[in-house]
Amino acid sequence: MTLKAIAKTVMSVPYHRFFANKIRHAVFSRFALNVDQRDFRLFTLDNDAIGNKVRAQGAYEPEVLAAIDMIAKSYRLHDGVALDVGANIGNHAVSMSRVFSKVIAFEPDPVMAAALNANKLLNGANIKIIEAALSENAGKGFLRQLHPGHCGMLELVSGNTLNPNGCEDTCVTLARGDDILCNEISTDERIVFIKIDVEGSELDALNGLIDCLTRFHPIICFEVRNPVEGQQVKDFLESIGYDEYYSISRSRLKIQYIHRLFTSSGRCKNYALESVDHFEDRHYAAVFAFASSNTGA
Repeated sequence: MTLKAIAKTVMSVPYHRFFANKIRHAVFSRFALNVDQRDFRLFTLDNDAIGNKVRAQGAYEPEVLAAIDMIAKSYRLHDGVALDVGANIGNHAVSMSRVFSKVIAFEPDPVMAAALNANKLLNGANIKIIEAALSENAGKGFLRQLHPGHCGMLELVSGNTLNPNGCEDTCVTLARGDDILCNEISTDERIVFIKIDVEGSELDALNGLIDCLTRFHPIICFEVRNPVEGQQVKDFLESIGYDEYYSISRSRLKIQYIHRLFTSSGRCKNYALESVDHFEDRHYAAVFAFASSNTGA
């Protein structure tokens, strides 16, 4: 078939949509940070909450990254090894690779693991990638994306069913962290920090790391989606010597304190670590757990 025999019009776009797309692109480009304004370079996924925040503010959860950096400096953990459990595209792992001597990143989703590897190469980061989900027992599991517009909301489920988004769950490898670390950690290395964000599977992952936890007592940063999950993790950690917990608080601008904007201290939104005695009914992006016998102290 020759070109003459087929239609010449490739695509037809109504003018209102054409100009709307032009305006949308101009607006998004205007407000996105340039590469040199970001904390580090990251490949991100399109139409995704994490990618949108990276482009808008330079990194995802920058206050958590700043807290990790501050804790590492305060406890002099730079010579130690850090684990990123649920590494996603590598936002935290890349940042942590600048703080710790080595980062071992666990990411079971093949798409996220590919993006993680790309970001490792892009930044020349010292990251060892393990394409597995940490659990109490080794085997196979299924990963479900809870929200199509948020690549960070990937939850382990017991069986492969048609999820509400109409997509099949992804079959992934489950592994015990202790089994993997036997081959990845040399005798002169210490695990000093663990960041874990696995959408409700934190307790299972920590149970599979019990030897690591009791041997090194690393500082642990974990996400809390609700009070029940948070208390379960806290109870487990307390049973093995973790007795201090901190979350990140943020200052809020209230109308009755509007006058503070005219003072040097009031012109900034401030983030600080505050002690956690119990979990409120809200989301905690990061809770830091410390053991009294923490080897970094």
